[in-house]
Order: sequence, then structure tokens, then C-alpha cells
Amino acid sequence: MKNPLVIVAVSFGVLASTPSHAADYGLPADPLGAHDWSGSYFGVKLGGVVDGRTDGGFAGAADDIGLDGVLVGIMSGRNFQFDHIVLGLDSDFSFTDVNGSTTIGGQAGEVSLDTLSTTRGRIGYAYDRFLPYVTGGFATARADFSLDGVGSENDEWFFGYTVGGGVEWAVTDTIAARVEYQFIDFGSESISIGGNRSTASIADLHVVRAGVSIKTGFIFDAIKARVWRN
Repeated sequence: MKNPLVIVAVSFGVLASTPSHAADYGLPADPLGAHDWSGSYFGVKLGGVVDGRTDGGFAGAADDIGLDGVLVGIMSGRNFQFDHIVLGLDSDFSFTDVNGSTTIGGQAGEVSLDTLSTTRGRIGYAYDRFLPYVTGGFATARADFSLDGVGSENDEWFFGYTVGGGVEWAVTDTIAARVEYQFIDFGSESISIGGNRSTASIADLHVVRAGVSIKTGFIFDAIKARVWRN
């Protein structure tokens, strides 16, 4: 869990120091303010849970049922830029095909993650159109637990936290692409399957996603200009 975050932190520090040493590497001087990251945006994300686990949920089952699968969803947020520093609020919502299974007494037990969403703050260091960043905040998910021949617990909500980082590239003045990693950990919840209550937790989700976003400010500017003309 720690190694990816350490790598993100170290990479962020190295990239943040690049502008002051640009001339040493024959790079052009840093064009401060060449790209304006400030403003609101909306976009789509696609990726998956590359590793995760659930503890408990099925009486008599071994712990650490593995979870993996794909996610697809939307994202939105707003950035505020202060020289090179970019502060922002970012949120996303995804439908998922993330699941794991086990066998208990010859019966199949399955855990399915139906939705996943996060609301996070983020801080980045802008070098023209390149923005490495770190992020952290809250996460929620809806999960189903089912056991053949016994029953199921549907629509159980889990709440937890997320930390991670990524890099974003401004393809144009209004369109940006990003790749990011998030570690997500949820707390335990009490569930009931076939009248038997137990405690389940979803932990150590490693999520990797790519996304594309578009600034929405120009839409409001166009609306405002049309209103003023009328």
C-alpha cells in the first residue's frame, strides 16, 4: 500500500523542482502562466480495481476474498491556480463490474461492488500544460453479498477514505487528459444473509483510471454573451 504513495510523493517533489533547474538540462525557461488551470470542468473516467479484498460477510468463509474488475463513470471539479500551485476539488461517480467469490459448503458466495464514488481535494504543481498532483478525501460504495441457496444482502453502503495521485496534461486550452491511482479503504458494516448477521469490510482497493475532461467555463461565457446581446 505504501510504495505507490511514496513514489507519487517523490515524483511530485522532483517535478516541482524541475522549473528552477530547467536551464541546467537545456530546457526552455518555465513559461509561468502559459496555461491557466483554473476553472470548472466535467469529464469521463475509465479504469478498474486492479487489486482489493473483502473481509467477513460469509460465516465459515476464509477472509481476504479478492476483488477486481472495471469501472466507468463521470467526474467533475474546479481548480484554483496560484502561480505554479493548483488547488482543486474533484469528485467522481462510477458504475462498476468489480466482484469476488468464494465457496462455502459447496455453495457459491459472491461479493459485487455496484457503484463507487469519491470526493477529494487535490494539490498540484503546474509546469505549463503538465500537472502532477496528489489527492485525498472521502469514498463511498454500494455492495451486494449473496450466497446460493441462502439469500443475499443488497445495496449495503460502505464509507471510507481515499488517497492517491496522478498526472494531467492539457491537450488544448479546454481539454485535459489524466491518469491517476487511488488507494481506497472502507470501514466495516453489519450485513444479513439468510437471516444470519455478520460483519463485512471492503479494504485495500487499488484503483487505476484514465480520464478526459473539458472546461465548462466557455459554456457559461457563451450563455452570458448571448443573454447580454438580447
